[in-house]
Amino acid sequence: MTAHGESSFVFSHIGLCIYDLERSIRFYREVFGFIEAEVYDSGSEVDRLLGLRNVRERAQWMRHPNGLIIELQYYYSPTAVGSRNIRPQNQLGVTHLAFYVNDIDLFVARVSKCEGTVLDNRTTIGDVNIQSCADPDGVRISLMQVIR
Repeated sequence: MTAHGESSFVFSHIGLCIYDLERSIRFYREVFGFIEAEVYDSGSEVDRLLGLRNVRERAQWMRHPNGLIIELQYYYSPTAVGSRNIRPQNQLGVTHLAFYVNDIDLFVARVSKCEGTVLDNRTTIGDVNIQSCADPDGVRISLMQVIR
């Protein structure tokens, strides 16, 4: 029990619904150094859990050496829905992923090379340079570099 009387927990992973499995694997591997890990293929046994019908899904876990896990969820059926445009920051739900990087320009180049989008909005707040970009499916990513 914690000081607040709550049970303890450990963060597990972030799940991202993606349009093209190989493209997303390449993006997270080549831009940020994630490594392909477990693969889970699911069928209708997860229909109720996911709130969908006739599911055929592949979940590719991507592990980073720092411990972060991203689950890339590719749906054979029903296929992915929604816009692949970059979401506005004030839309309810998860707004972005954020990574501290040692060289913002290097990561911007990697994002561009791997079919991501780089926004024209680099900003400095305090002692941190911040650059917004997005993965190939429009998931917003903040690249943050501490100014030394």
